Amino acid sequence: MIVYGTRATLLKTELLHEPCPNCNRNYSIQMSVFQRYAHIFWIPCFPVGKTGVSACENCRQVLKLKNMPEALKLSYDNLASQTKPPLWTFSGLGIVAIIAAAVGITDSNETKATNQYVMKPQAGDVMKVKLDSAYTLFKTINVDKDSISFVMDKYQTDDESGLDDLGSKGYDTDKYVMSRIKLVEMNKNGKLVGMERN
Repeated sequence: MIVYGTRATLLKTELLHEPCPNCNRNYSIQMSVFQRYAHIFWIPCFPVGKTGVSACENCRQVLKLKNMPEALKLSYDNLASQTKPPLWTFSGLGIVAIIAAAVGITDSNETKATNQYVMKPQAGDVMKVKLDSAYTLFKTINVDKDSISFVMDKYQTDDESGLDDLGSKGYDTDKYVMSRIKLVEMNKNGKLVGMERN
């Protein structure tokens, strides 16, 4: 269940000199400006606008922005223009940016590591391979000057994210051989989606 919606926080309150539209008393209206913001799981994501409320200290009449007379709306506009959204109302966007940067850095590091392992494979390396319609693992058994011997995982998965579960299920005993040039080609054309070294 995703909890999302909008909330508001008080930005500024000011006593106005305009008369109250209800009791006609001067200097009795307090105008408050609120910043509305969208949230997900109560984490502020971004501001979505401002709103205002006026309250008379004398007669206790409270008016929302849409119900205010034009003179009060003008006072609200002047007060609202002096306020800016607090930075914390953007915190959700900041969290998303940090996560995106972390994922990008992780992906970049994994790509660099895979490129290094492809150029200098070792026995025990595990290759994450994209087949025609599935994904599986190849485990390197032996590396010669021009070729690599490997065994295939007993199972395949329809989704790349399922590769992490395959290694624990075991490998076939049949051995296969491919040239090291073929491994480089697989890396270039996206058939090798990752390579890990223990």
